[in-house]
Amino acid sequence: MKQITKKIATIEHHCIEQRYKHLRIHDKSAREKLINSIEQNNQLVPVVVVMGSANKAVLIDGHLRLQALQHLGHDTVNAEIWDCDVTEALLMVLNSHSGIALDVVEEALLLKELHIQQGLSQEVLAKRVGHNRSWISRRISLLEFMSENILQALCTGDLSLWVASRILEPMARATPEHAQLLLEYLLKHHRSTRELQLFYKKYQNSNRNERLNMVNSPELFFKAQRLLFEEKQAVILRDGAEGKWKYKLNIISTVLSELIELAPTVFYQAQQSADFRELLNKLDKAKNKLDILDEEINRLTNDRKRNTTDNNLS
Repeated sequence: MKQITKKIATIEHHCIEQRYKHLRIHDKSAREKLINSIEQNNQLVPVVVVMGSANKAVLIDGHLRLQALQHLGHDTVNAEIWDCDVTEALLMVLNSHSGIALDVVEEALLLKELHIQQGLSQEVLAKRVGHNRSWISRRISLLEFMSENILQALCTGDLSLWVASRILEPMARATPEHAQLLLEYLLKHHRSTRELQLFYKKYQNSNRNERLNMVNSPELFFKAQRLLFEEKQAVILRDGAEGKWKYKLNIISTVLSELIELAPTVFYQAQQSADFRELLNKLDKAKNKLDILDEEINRLTNDRKRNTTDNNLS
């Protein structure tokens, strides 16, 4: 493989073609951070382009940077021009030779583009990216149950990767029409991760009719959850610190039950030592907090006993 030469140039926006914009996930919060950074410090990292036909520069990496510059009214962008064709440039991005951190879905999108559109076989891709064919196939299969609507919402930043991969994709595998209904709702309404976790947990444990009602009217579920939360808060407020104590202990008890179920999956024989130690460290920190709580309860209990004895003697 020949050595790729690179040079820095200043290019006007209208001379840049964004034909591969659909291969990257556009995070709106990341875009806002970039806008603030460029506004304060100017453009620090060049975008990456290769020269295409009609003197157009094809954008390979830096879509968010370009959007941020356009938002701020800049007419030009600093670019690193790679002296190679598009296929080679996409392979370099996939190999992270440019220091780009890719998401698994972005990897899958790039692999699919190289396999289907650029005509590289999975065997060739495996050799070029340093993985076996099975890894290539698994990555591409991630997109199998992601509809074009889900992918489009991901790439435009209207949908988070967490929602797409943890909720909509598994839902689409089982019932595609349910995933589509929920997607249509989420494109119009913002819901927190916690709210969606509750929604999906309820969905998983519901019968067919209940699931249909949930995806047809998600707002009813979220309204009901808000009412339940407000009722809980009212009970806690009414019962004061004692009510809050009982409520928090119920949460801890539930979480501990879930951790007991997770333990056989989280800890396994072939686990990396570093991962094993990290998990144990997290557990030790939690146990230390429980030890501190236990010591405090013992202290309060002993004080109570002493006060009771003193009162009886007097």
